Amino acid sequence: MASRFLTITSLLFSISINAQENNFIAANDGISSVLNHKSGISIETRIVIEKESGQVKIIFWQETENGFIFKNINWKGEIALLLDNGESLRLRDANLKGHMMQPGAYIAGMYVPDLYQRYSAYYLSPEERELLKKHSVVLVSYFLDDNYEKDMQHLEVNDSGHSLKAQLVAIGK
Repeated sequence: MASRFLTITSLLFSISINAQENNFIAANDGISSVLNHKSGISIETRIVIEKESGQVKIIFWQETENGFIFKNINWKGEIALLLDNGESLRLRDANLKGHMMQPGAYIAGMYVPDLYQRYSAYYLSPEERELLKKHSVVLVSYFLDDNYEKDMQHLEVNDSGHSLKAQLVAIGK
């Protein structure tokens, strides 16, 4: 699943970089975390930083092989990032979100299931970028626009390699 995720993410970012003037950070440079949903379905989340037309955004890509869990559901409203020093950042919803699905197929005699993805992106202020250069994200809290899952969702993150800091430094922000 991870290699398909990287392939489709890289393709989407490649389309973005060719369509707009920006500095590109490869998807495999981000943080990856797996959330086991209460239904037993695994959701992989990748967090990357991208510079686009002078603005810097943090993007949360989620992927699963079970489309029922996504049901055209997006992240909504503000998200909160808890940092390793106890501070938290609240990022405003910029309405940069969407879905995609890659149909399953038989490859070399083996069936590869459908792949469902959703993403949500948030702009980072200069102050937020400075905090992310100094401190790692340990928890992401967000809501979904889902009538059945109204509770806040939590995603534990391990950025011990300081990937987000490295991405911010690489794009010069």
